[in-house]
Amino acid sequence: MTLKNQTKLLFAKKLEEMLKTIPMDRIRIVDLCKRCDTIPQTFYYHFHDKYELVA
Repeated sequence: MTLKNQTKLLFAKKLEEMLKTIPMDRIRIVDLCKRCDTIPQTFYYHFHDKYELVA
């Protein structure tokens, strides 16, 4: 698996964990990135927004 795919999978897993306790509309990209130990620019390199990640 490429690093790019691993990064996308990490974002997806951490978002899934967050959704167990936080409603989607209250999840911020900054908080997701903190859980992934990365910066928001990395997220936006892969996805337009959190809804694209869910799709």
